[in-house]
Amino acid sequence: MIVSSSRGLKSIFFTRKHITSVCIYGRGPQHTRRTASCPLATAALTALILTNSPANASSHGNALVMSGPLNGQVFIMNEKYMSLYFYSKDTNGVSKCNGACAKAWPPALMPAGTQMPESYSLIRRGDGTMQIAFKGQPLYLYAKDRKIGDTKGDGAQGLWVLARP
Repeated sequence: MIVSSSRGLKSIFFTRKHITSVCIYGRGPQHTRRTASCPLATAALTALILTNSPANASSHGNALVMSGPLNGQVFIMNEKYMSLYFYSKDTNGVSKCNGACAKAWPPALMPAGTQMPESYSLIRRGDGTMQIAFKGQPLYLYAKDRKIGDTKGDGAQGLWVLARP
């Protein structure tokens, strides 16, 4: 990411886990480089992250499951910001996706006793594991979704729908 300012800031570099700002002042071989001491760079970067992070855009939920905007859509995501889906054959509180179905559509699982946010709950699956549900409807991942924002399972087989609040 390149950011310019009248105070000599030339660039900001960041990764998802760590914020590192590098300010380059002046021109030519005598320029100075200051790392992590650039208040304008740090403020700009912090504002950018806070306004664009899916976690901070959450409309409701917690660190484990949330809904929020990403790529122009509002949908329900897990703690890794991966899209979650509803299966139309499920009934309230009952998952009907097992075996081969659950390999392609892994259930969104949490340990028993995990505190869930409002509108979310845990339901017991046939194998005894606990699956996250939104308003009683079980939630699933899609094995072909590889990166944050993928929604490849939406509409699949006419049975799967991207979970929306």
